[in-house]
Amino acid sequence: MPRQVQKPPFPDTPGKWLSCYRYRWQPGGKACSPEQLGSVLGVSGTTVRRWEAGQLRPTRHDLSRFAATCELTALEESFLMQAFQVREPEAPPSAGAFERMATQALNSDQPAFLMDSLFYLRARNAYMRELVPRELTPSTNNAVTGVFGPGRVPARNRSPLRMLRSFWFATASLNGLPPFRRLLSTLQDVEGFEEAWWRIAMTRDEAEEANNLPATFSHPEHGEFRVYVTRITVPPVYYLREYVPMDATATTFLERMKASVSNDLDAGEPYHWGLQE
Repeated sequence: MPRQVQKPPFPDTPGKWLSCYRYRWQPGGKACSPEQLGSVLGVSGTTVRRWEAGQLRPTRHDLSRFAATCELTALEESFLMQAFQVREPEAPPSAGAFERMATQALNSDQPAFLMDSLFYLRARNAYMRELVPRELTPSTNNAVTGVFGPGRVPARNRSPLRMLRSFWFATASLNGLPPFRRLLSTLQDVEGFEEAWWRIAMTRDEAEEANNLPATFSHPEHGEFRVYVTRITVPPVYYLREYVPMDATATTFLERMKASVSNDLDAGEPYHWGLQE
């Protein structure tokens, strides 16, 4: 009697993403078992199970064949290639290097903030402090938290899936590392996050859209802003998010801030997830 195909575990490692994609691919209308997939790929079911358990690393050729067989999007295949590459833990910068980079990056005419590579908020300018209070993410100080849960700011903000997709793809090379898994464990307690994470894993809908496109941020009092993201390598990697006014309300808000607020740097401590170990 064939084994029953079990629903995959919550994806927080590269192997578990393989499991989700295998389960999602349903030839004949049924979820595919490791043995069935292995027979198509020319490997044993045991090999597929070891890939998914993190006990064996598939080659790039294996991943290419897996992606073609399971009908992954180009973005999903790229994600897997990065997730399974041999990785070195990301080392934090020196305090001086971070301060110099943050000061230069946040010397902007727009509200702006810096995230590290796990999307922890590390610094912002005064305009951003006025636009979104520090209390946005009290539990983790993580930008992903700010777009989920009943208290997210602003209430009219568009779907948080775009931020989550950016997080999913940008953290591919950190996927499965202990700090990444700890963060995901925390985020699972945030309303709406786990459902959205499963949606990314189990559907093609979000993965068919280009990644890191400018997003729209709609504040109930301060108007609409277009959000642009810039990747900065110190090393390590940071992301600068700048909020450019799109309507008269946002323009008026920013002009008022420029006339009344000194655009100083508001830096957090610690300044990189690698210092939280």
